[in-house]
Amino acid sequence: MHGGVTALARSLLPLCTAALVVVAVLQSRPGPRRPAPAPAAALALPTGLGPLHPPVRRPLVAGAFGWAERGGRPVFAPYLLLWAVPGAQWSAIAAGTVLGVHDDPGTLGLYVEVRHAAGWASQYGGCLRVLVAVGQPVAAGANLCDLAGGRAAAFGLLLDGHPVNASPYLGLGG
Repeated sequence: MHGGVTALARSLLPLCTAALVVVAVLQSRPGPRRPAPAPAAALALPTGLGPLHPPVRRPLVAGAFGWAERGGRPVFAPYLLLWAVPGAQWSAIAAGTVLGVHDDPGTLGLYVEVRHAAGWASQYGGCLRVLVAVGQPVAAGANLCDLAGGRAAAFGLLLDGHPVNASPYLGLGG
């Protein structure tokens, strides 16, 4: 009997491990703290920001915001990946103040974070050379940093510190 129980336990181990991974992933997903946004047609303007300036010239989405399967497992991308042409620069989407310049080698690389009105903030990753300083006020369209051309760079939009899908706000689909 002991051998039968051991064999049964060994056969159930992969299933139990997979169930624990699924539970861990579901628990790590950020829960909504605000009501779901209105349909994309109504998302022309985030409240309090005014008209948005494109973060990069001719933005083209290389990677979508949200949950996707990568390498056979679910992964959450709290930002958009936008293609950067050679010589591209990130531009502020709205007026604000440079909140920080950070280096995050795992995801965003060297990035600039700008605080805007009404709890909004934006993050501009993949910077080669930063053109602004922490605490500096910036106008909509102000150049923030030089980008490496020919690759995707991360752009994040946050409301009260929580990631928001920027695609509909920038006219890039939803």
